[in-house]
Amino acid sequence: MEYAIAARGFDMGAARQQQIEAFFAQRRDWRTPDIVINPVGTLVLHDGRGWVCSPWLEEFMREIRGRYNGADDPRVMLSVPAHRSGAGLWDLALLESGLSTYFGKAEYLWPQPMPLSAIVALRNIGYPPGVEPITYIDCLPDRILNTMRNKDTARPDRIIYWRPSDQSITTMDRFGIGWVDKEEDLLDIVQVQFAGQPEDVVAVFEP
Repeated sequence: MEYAIAARGFDMGAARQQQIEAFFAQRRDWRTPDIVINPVGTLVLHDGRGWVCSPWLEEFMREIRGRYNGADDPRVMLSVPAHRSGAGLWDLALLESGLSTYFGKAEYLWPQPMPLSAIVALRNIGYPPGVEPITYIDCLPDRILNTMRNKDTARPDRIIYWRPSDQSITTMDRFGIGWVDKEEDLLDIVQVQFAGQPEDVVAVFEP
């Protein structure tokens, strides 16, 4: 009996150790995401009545997903331009828009269930120190500028400035973010590429 109890204790300890190792392995993986994107004003919009996904979202996600065929699943981090204290608003936008229903679907940008480490909430910069993305996508010029001017943040291989439409700017306003026109300042950053439409963003990923 004592041997059986000890054996069960060993099994539980080993399982716990595996969980801990898996957790830290996942955190390490998400320190080098393929894409960091601000979804507010790009993937998620406000139509005047509530939060909705952009009408072209599914096609856009399939196009981007297709650029990673034959490779590991892409790691796409959502970078919410908000303080952690504003998480309630982001949760509402995420759920009401339906964006969360695409998590864990192989044909879209999140083939695996979305881990907590894949969502960051930062008001003034796109991603925290220690994260090293390959591509960073945002529609807020000042947020891009702050990210690149921060001495502690890594420089991505490319930055896509997704120029916002009037609806995008209204969406950001609903989210409590004022859009500031600093587009000319972005011209001084060599990694920045301008895009206006979803197909322009997809084109940047062309081999």
